[in-house]
Formats: sequence, C-alpha cells, structure tokens
Amino acid sequence: MGSQHRSVIGIDPGNTRTGWAVFWEARLQSAGWLAGDLFDLPDVPLLPAIVVVELPVIYPLGKGKGDPNDLIKVAELAGAIRGFYSVRAPGVDTAVVKPRTWKGTVPKAIHNKRVVAALSARETNLLPRRPRAGDFDHNMLDAIGIGLWQLAKEGQRE
Repeated sequence: MGSQHRSVIGIDPGNTRTGWAVFWEARLQSAGWLAGDLFDLPDVPLLPAIVVVELPVIYPLGKGKGDPNDLIKVAELAGAIRGFYSVRAPGVDTAVVKPRTWKGTVPKAIHNKRVVAALSARETNLLPRRPRAGDFDHNMLDAIGIGLWQLAKEGQRE
C-alpha cells in the first residue's frame, strides 16, 4: 500500500443502509448512502486508490448496542464490499478499520458534528439530506469520517 492515495473511498456498511464517500486529491467529491445492491457503490475515480471499510466489533461485557448477531451480517457485507472493489477496480488497495480506531469513543452525535465541521463549505454543499428527516444520514457521515481519517493518516488532511 502506498503512503498516499489520490482517491480515498470511505464506506460504513450498515444493516439497512451503507454510507459511502469519495475523496479525490484529498477533497470530498461525492457522498451518499444506498440500501441495496453493491453495484450502486461509487466507482474509483483515480489510482492509486484505497477503499476503507468499517469492520464492526462486538464489545465485551454488554457495552455494545443492539443485537450482536446483526454485526455478523454487517461484517459479511464489509467483506463483500472489499471483494467487490478488488474485482471492479483491480489495483485498488482495500482495508478495514474498527470504529474505535478511526473515531475513538466519542458519542455519535458529537462525532457527526465534528465530521461536518471538518468539511469546507463546498464539500458540505455536496451532501444530500435524507428526504423526510431533512438531515444527513449517519452512515454517510461515518463514511466521510473514515475517509477523513485515512487522509489524515496519510498526511493529506488534518
């Protein structure tokens, strides 16, 4: 894996929706979510590229949220996404990251605000809002956060 990637795609798989974000030359180009087919995931704009997928973790001692069996489905989806990109975009690097590695233990509402605050006005204006709720999808915001984390790790963005 190279030290810097021209394209970074962050993906947050979920039980009902999968969030995605595409960065090119360290700037957010597009983001969104999908509820179905992996074939609707975004293309890799330019190599060298990396797709970073969040891998769910079962936390011991009941500190996790929801049914831990749901995480098996999400982990399978994370693996399928990596495989999808390996076939769809030969030469792309793929990686997984655990939630605490990229966002620590910050509560979701606070972390989501930090992700949006880290974006430029141009980048924020690109973000679609959920039709009924009028807010940003949390899976999409996590995908953006994963992309920002990868870019910071590579020294391309703070």
